[in-house]
This record gives sequence, C-alpha cells and structure tokens, in this order.
Amino acid sequence: MSTATLEDKVIRAFIQALPDLLPGCKVLKLQEQPRVGSVVPDLVFRAKVGDTEKTFVCEAKPRGEPRYVMEALGLFSLTAKSLPEAYPLFIAPTISEEGKALCRKAGVGFITLRGEASLQFDSVYVDREYGASS
Repeated sequence: MSTATLEDKVIRAFIQALPDLLPGCKVLKLQEQPRVGSVVPDLVFRAKVGDTEKTFVCEAKPRGEPRYVMEALGLFSLTAKSLPEAYPLFIAPTISEEGKALCRKAGVGFITLRGEASLQFDSVYVDREYGASS
C-alpha cells in the first residue's frame, strides 16, 4: 500500500504532465523536498521555457480553494527572501475562480492537472483556461 500523500501524487502527476501543460518547457534540474532558507516547498525546479531559464518554487495542494492558495502564498513569501529570482507556482488538481484571482493578484502562477495554466514572468505569458481550446 502506498503512503504517498495527495500532494506527492499531485507533484508526480505534474512532473509527468508538464510537457503537455507548458509546451516547449524543458526541465533542467529537479529537486523534490528542497530546503529554501528555513522553508521546505514541495518542489523546486529549473526549466527552460522558450529562450528563458527560470527557477520555479512550487507548492502542491489537494484543492485550489482560497484557503489552500493562501497557505501557499504564505510559503511563497518566505521563500522569496532566499530565492528572490524564483517564480512561485501553485499546483492543484483544480483551482476555483477565487483561487485563480488570489494567485494573479499575488503574482503567483498556477497550473492545474486539468490543463489550466497562468504564468507571467520575464518574456513568458501563458493564460489557458479549462475547455478554452475545445
């Protein structure tokens, strides 16, 4: 029987789905359970998106409801002190409209396992809603 948490399963599914979720993204370095200062985010990875290389600090939650997003925002504010150049990325199976608004207002990207994505950093802009390309 697996003892993996739902967050662990979300991270694994995200890693497998990343090429489809963010076309042209190539992961260069992956660290699970890294330490960033005194904080341990779920995942830190360095990736190349188009011509841009970026470090992502990720927090995975079982749901994208506002309370989970707020927890992640707190973690991101702490990691920003140690990795100010990193881009915070919220990952969940789905995210509510309120959760999306909180992420956007805070300058945090999000990717859901349904294929929704919102990222804006350097010269990269991705805004994909579920079902928008159907």
